[in-house]
Amino acid sequence: MTQPSSYGSWPSPITADYVHGSTVGRGQPWADGEHVYWRETRPQDEGRSALVRRAPDGSTTDVSLPGQDVRTTLHEYGGGDYAVRDGIVVYVVRDGQRVWVSRDGGEPRPVTAETDGLVRYSGFCIDPRRGVAYAIREDQRDPSLEPVTSLVRLDLSGDGSGVGEVLQPGRERQVADQAGRVARGTSAYRDQAEPGQDGRVARGTSAYRDQAEPGQDGRVARGTSAYRDHAEPDDTPAPPDFVLDPALSPDGRRLAWLTWNHPQMAWDGTFLWVAELDDAGGLREARVVAGSTEESLEEPTWLDDDRLLVLSDRSGWSTFHLLDLREESAGLRPVHDDQHDYGMPRWVPHMRSFALLDDGRVLAGRIVEGFRGAVLLDPSSGDVTDVELPITYIDQLGAAPGSKAVAVVGAADAMPTVVRIDPDEATLTPLAGETDELLERFAAPPEAITWSGFDGQTAHGFLYLPRNPDVVAPEEQRPPLLVTTHGGPTAATAAVATRARTYWTSRGFAVLDVNYAGSTGFGRAYRERLRGQWGCADVQDAALGAQHLADSGVVDAERMAIRGGSAGGYLTLAALTTTDVFSAGTSLFGIADVGALAEHTHKLESRYTWGLIGPWPDDRSTYDERSPINHLGGLSAPLLLLQGDEDKVVPPSQAQMMADALQRKGIAHALVLFAGRGTASGCPPTRSARRSWSCRSTARCSASTRPVRCSRSRCRERLAGARCRGRPGRGRPRRALAAAGDVRVDGRGLGGREARSHPLDAACTLQTPAGEQVTCRPRAEIPLRRRSATRDVTLAGRTYSYRPTTDRVSVLERDGVRIARLHRSWQLVWSGRRPSTKDPGFTMEASAPLDVLDEALLVAFGAVIAPPGHEGAVTRIVRCPIRLAYSTADLLQV
Repeated sequence: MTQPSSYGSWPSPITADYVHGSTVGRGQPWADGEHVYWRETRPQDEGRSALVRRAPDGSTTDVSLPGQDVRTTLHEYGGGDYAVRDGIVVYVVRDGQRVWVSRDGGEPRPVTAETDGLVRYSGFCIDPRRGVAYAIREDQRDPSLEPVTSLVRLDLSGDGSGVGEVLQPGRERQVADQAGRVARGTSAYRDQAEPGQDGRVARGTSAYRDQAEPGQDGRVARGTSAYRDHAEPDDTPAPPDFVLDPALSPDGRRLAWLTWNHPQMAWDGTFLWVAELDDAGGLREARVVAGSTEESLEEPTWLDDDRLLVLSDRSGWSTFHLLDLREESAGLRPVHDDQHDYGMPRWVPHMRSFALLDDGRVLAGRIVEGFRGAVLLDPSSGDVTDVELPITYIDQLGAAPGSKAVAVVGAADAMPTVVRIDPDEATLTPLAGETDELLERFAAPPEAITWSGFDGQTAHGFLYLPRNPDVVAPEEQRPPLLVTTHGGPTAATAAVATRARTYWTSRGFAVLDVNYAGSTGFGRAYRERLRGQWGCADVQDAALGAQHLADSGVVDAERMAIRGGSAGGYLTLAALTTTDVFSAGTSLFGIADVGALAEHTHKLESRYTWGLIGPWPDDRSTYDERSPINHLGGLSAPLLLLQGDEDKVVPPSQAQMMADALQRKGIAHALVLFAGRGTASGCPPTRSARRSWSCRSTARCSASTRPVRCSRSRCRERLAGARCRGRPGRGRPRRALAAAGDVRVDGRGLGGREARSHPLDAACTLQTPAGEQVTCRPRAEIPLRRRSATRDVTLAGRTYSYRPTTDRVSVLERDGVRIARLHRSWQLVWSGRRPSTKDPGFTMEASAPLDVLDEALLVAFGAVIAPPGHEGAVTRIVRCPIRLAYSTADLLQV
């Protein structure tokens, strides 16, 4: 019998303890003969992961030793933690990152040296005949170098004292300082020739080729070899920055593998290598056979001794291609024509999107509208046949005897689990885990939806409506909405049941899981929408998705919140600080300062933001503009910050910075640090969690059905009719200023559109540093938005360069000489009638930070204006502690 209850307050048996308490994670299945292996993460064992073997009779045993945590930390994310072939099992133990080997069920033993975790391994390819394994090795032993990633050969009979034989050495890049220059004392600095009198690296040296001369501002000069090396795709395949997925041919004569280079990621451009192997497993005639900086290749798999099957996105979609080494010059040819993605972004090794079955067919996952279903592909004909399975997601496929496969699958009412699949019979057999009857009863089914997102383009997501068979809500009510955002940002959300989501939907919340611009599974073009637009396109897609549901009457516009982790946490922080859609948020290890992330993150993502935002530090001003920490003036919603204190991808300092800023503003928030946790440590509070709470009352937004406002200067969508009740300094004043009129920046408007300039003609009495009184009437074209971009400004007939350096400090320069350093903390106060107010007798006085005006120049030159369209005038400028540093008398002191 159902009971009436308001949305958001439904009674539910899905508790927090149920969500986190007993969930055992199983993944990375491999079949070796009739035995099946997988990696099993056990909460009851302090979160350790064991390597498990399942016998044909269904019994399971642990291959790894008690207390071992099977987990590599290659590139910090891990993946490819183990491999198995012909009874040989190779795996990595987290403590120390040593490689262990077990043969035919025997006692495991280490075969690599103890390096205190400074040498890491992954992506194993076992060669039983030679008694070796080919692997990816990340070497962090030289502090003067970035970690070096190489292709190596491991002796599986070794005595545990070596670190592998290098087959293809990785690129050695010197650790650079924040300005992009080679650090003193490093091997690169010692390697350089005699430095000139200015201390710069000599031309022609290897250090110079890696570095190039810094400009006057310390940035690497555009057009130099260093700029091309860092900011443009590197079309030189060797030596590589990264290595991925070695694959041995069936006859053992050849090895194939993938590489790519900074500043790209694996999904931007990769190279496919093939080499002949000698008797010991050494490389001969290693060569690039396919790939480029504009084509992403994935998962090289040998169809036979001479033909390679590989995923390529050269058509705009990740589909199957074939390379015949007997006709190597012919290159890749498409196996089929399909406008759907089959591959996934290669964040970690051994991401298996398909399995080559015994009979030569391929069982693969194909993404349609975000759902990843199973299909059979015939490589000889290109025919694709759907395999009708009761699933919404399939991943980590591996071949099993009898033209069967093992995989991880999930469904609308079932969490991901390890299964055996018979594609001909369209059946699957669970190999581990138990049926979760509670989840089956309460999980909400996914509905693929689209809406008009950033720049009017289609955005994608899954909508989960409230579901609780024991409750019914009043018909006139609409449910609150929780928007969830995946990490990456180059990733996608999976349409599978989760306990965490069911926690909300069973209580009467709707959940929108957003595949925002930049997500995978919708073609390369959709993924590249985020190029240069991180913090803009993704934020708008999420906010407009929520607004779409509110406008459609699906959810309650007054109650919408947002939640995400890592890049999703960044999106959460950006949405809360630059839009007025959400009234609360939770950030799990989210990024508050993308500039700090660019400086201090790990090797894999050290140039990732260069494609998402721009080259660092050359585009520092854009990084400042995209950092939520610099837009706290737009934040008044309660915020929960969850962070692991050993996170090397998003350092804990990011969460601490945000918490400190929220504390200063008096905004309700909580910071919870989880001891001993790294990335993706979104675990429930434990005794080891350190909490910092600030629960001061704060104004809440009665968010109404309105268009989205985004205060980012490069992506703002100013839409008429927006309003925000009850948020001082958030909706009305800032929007009025933002709508003060279009302006011109060096002849160009926002987004390349022509725009008007607003001249300032205010007579001023100014005083030079020498005490001379001067009266002038300066005329300036004041940019109302792009305040974080360096630009030229004409004042009193002279041209100055205006360059913000931080959120609070700007610099005026002329002819390369610094004229003034301006500290910004101004507020504008005006009185008069708002143009949107119909009552002609209504007057108002309001104040707002001048973050959309060039406040430094307004104050310095006494140019006081009212926002166009307002009847009335600015009455005063308050809080103006300006400090000027003079090097010339050209600048006049107020």
